[in-house]
Amino acid sequence: MGGQPGVKTRRWVHSDRDSTDEELISYTLNKLRGVPLEKRGMQLRLVLALAFPNGKVFTSEGRIRGIVAQIPSPHRRQGYPFRCLMFLPQIHKFYNVNELTVHESNEYDHRKSALNKLIPIMKNN
Repeated sequence: MGGQPGVKTRRWVHSDRDSTDEELISYTLNKLRGVPLEKRGMQLRLVLALAFPNGKVFTSEGRIRGIVAQIPSPHRRQGYPFRCLMFLPQIHKFYNVNELTVHESNEYDHRKSALNKLIPIMKNN
């Protein structure tokens, strides 16, 4: 999808208003109708920046990769529409809290990954 939806996810469907979770899910599935699974790669990516008063700035990134499922998981988490679409082939599960074990949630959490990279920097500065 050429890098879409990107950082302005909520305005991807409608440029004049925020989209609902269900609109984003439906729009994504419609755009990918007929696209084979091997070409439905997706990622969720988070970049964090940590700025200190002395002017030092550090960034870190967390990323999870999977595929856009042809049929979304029935489990929805308000505010996180793409988690019901993201299927992790390596563990045969959707990327949502209703399906992942605690261990899997910790292992695949892209937000936690980004934050953990900054913790040593926070401790040493």
